[in-house]
Amino acid sequence: VIPLLDLTPFYQRALANNEVKNGSFKLTSDYSPLGGVVWVNGNVKISNGSVNGCIVATGDIEISTSDSLSSVNGFPLLISRDGNIKITSTPELSGLVYARGGKIDWKGGGTLTGSIIAAGDLDKGGGSDLIIQFTPAVPSIPDAPDAATNSTDYVIISAWQD
Repeated sequence: VIPLLDLTPFYQRALANNEVKNGSFKLTSDYSPLGGVVWVNGNVKISNGSVNGCIVATGDIEISTSDSLSSVNGFPLLISRDGNIKITSTPELSGLVYARGGKIDWKGGGTLTGSIIAAGDLDKGGGSDLIIQFTPAVPSIPDAPDAATNSTDYVIISAWQD
């Protein structure tokens, strides 16, 4: 059992900024979603370019770029709601990589400054090292687009057990 993030505020943030995509979403150049979050009803493939923002997919996320991917505003970097996350290159990632319903298949190398949470396995292959530089920050949840106040509730997960 893994901690479950409420993904509703991410969807609302993406919707408010016209960043909800349907079907396969392929990135081949630099991308920064408006409002910091893109929501994809489908799969995501990033084959080239840097990303500066939070990517939420209902399906699989595949990374084959060796560029940098960075989260913004303390949001997670990659969220796969129902699928897997596959990395086949040597990217520089910064933020939480979260596979809520699947596994993480890391066949390349690279560096992750952040954390990994997966419902399934973390499979590491390939000929290079994966360097994870843990950051103990609690991921931020976007405010609702129509929030009248600036208050924030925090949920801190210190441990979980099967």
